Amino acid sequence: MSKSYITALSNDDDNNDTPIINENPTVCLNFLPGNRCFFDASWKDNLTGFGLFLHNPINHQAIFVQGKSSLYKSPMQAELAAFKLALFICDFLKIANPLFLSDNQELTLLLQNTDYINQNCHWSLLPLLALLKFFAGDGPSNIKWIPRDINKMTDYLSKKARTSSESEVLNCQNISHTCNNNTCPTKQLLQAALWKDNHVSPVHVLCF
Repeated sequence: MSKSYITALSNDDDNNDTPIINENPTVCLNFLPGNRCFFDASWKDNLTGFGLFLHNPINHQAIFVQGKSSLYKSPMQAELAAFKLALFICDFLKIANPLFLSDNQELTLLLQNTDYINQNCHWSLLPLLALLKFFAGDGPSNIKWIPRDINKMTDYLSKKARTSSESEVLNCQNISHTCNNNTCPTKQLLQAALWKDNHVSPVHVLCF
């Protein structure tokens, strides 16, 4: 891999907003096996940006996803919507048993409960919780809390997505896709109905 994850995310080498992250952004998570899906939401003035980082620690394949929406009316609604989007994307890409990682402790504590829909939470969250329960089924979600320092990547992606004017930009740098003429699964991802179903507009997808 000739470029770091961060270098490939930005064409502007002078972009000082880009977070400084280790070449292996999951080096602190070696104790967590399997596929990982980091996610975050950035909410301000009823605009939400979503950032996802999907990583396979065995073959080091990675996918970065950015989207935006004007539907959600609070930061917690936006965080729940980010988790729902992450669920739908992992399901579409057939990512087996992903571990979802968030730096929002309130969200992770809520979703780790086996009966999260009946918890004493704000009424505005109930429609999203009901959709999650319908899609994901009974039982606690496979989600863990991580410190913000480890989740800087998706924090950056979500903030950039919220203010971005781009739309449906695909950048595939996965050698197995380009050299073998295989169909990049993220191309189908951009065309999938899941975006409309989640009231989200895709902004940028990067496949490594």
